[in-house]
Amino acid sequence: MSLSCTISNIQFDYAFNDAVRKASKSVSENATTFQNGIPNQTVLVFKTICCLPDEELNTRVIAEWYFRLFGISISNTSTVRNLHRLSDYGFLEVVINPHGKSHKYTWIRLTMSGRKLQKLFMGSTSEWKDKPRQVVERAVKSAMTGDVYD
Repeated sequence: MSLSCTISNIQFDYAFNDAVRKASKSVSENATTFQNGIPNQTVLVFKTICCLPDEELNTRVIAEWYFRLFGISISNTSTVRNLHRLSDYGFLEVVINPHGKSHKYTWIRLTMSGRKLQKLFMGSTSEWKDKPRQVVERAVKSAMTGDVYD
C-alpha cells in the first residue's frame, strides 16, 4: 500500500471515529457502549456499503461483498446488527422488508452524514486535503522511521 493510500485510510478511520463520537451524544447508550472502542466489523460493514452502488442495496448483497472484499463471511444476524448500529449513528437509513420476518431483504441508503464519510473513504472530497493530511502524513512518517512524534 502506498503512503498516500495509507494516509487516506487513516484519515477515513479518524473521521469515522469522530463522527461516531459526535453521534454518540444523541443515540441510545447500548449503540455506543463498547469495551474496546468501535467493533471492527461495524467499520468493515460501513466500508463495504461505501464501495457498493446505491441501487438494490440489501443485507444479502452487503454480506456477499463483505466476504469478497475482506475474505471472511458475516452472518445475516451480524449484518443486521451492524446496520442498525450504523443507523443509530445516523449514517444509514434502514427500511425493514414488509413482506416477512427476515431482515434479509432490508433496503439500505446512506444519509447525508454517511454520504460525507463515503466521499472521504472514496477520496472524492477536498475537505481533508490540507492540514489534517499533513498532520497524518507527518505522524505516519515518524512512526515508520521509529521516531517519537510530538
